[in-house]
Amino acid sequence: MLDYKLERDNSISSEGRITGKSKGDLFGLDVSVGLNEMNFSDISFKPIASLRYSHLSVDDYTENGGLDLQVSYENTETLSSEIGLHAQLNNLSPGAWQITPSFKHLNSFST
Repeated sequence: MLDYKLERDNSISSEGRITGKSKGDLFGLDVSVGLNEMNFSDISFKPIASLRYSHLSVDDYTENGGLDLQVSYENTETLSSEIGLHAQLNNLSPGAWQITPSFKHLNSFST
């Protein structure tokens, strides 16, 4: 959870005093699952999947003074899913470097 607040209080000689306020919240949830490694000869595979949800809420921003700026925001919700496969070579000597390939596919839906 993330909360933030924006406050502006400026004085410009040609415009006078300008003030403005806004605030917002961001909430997110992430759930991931995976199976234990499946071994085939010298290669191990590990399937993975995750689901992410986030909600962003931002209050409208209105300035008093100056140009009387007004900015409207809409709440945003996002749902993302990810599936993937992680592969690893087995039977390497201790301390040896290795390249571990993985494949992931991401879908995202916003409202």
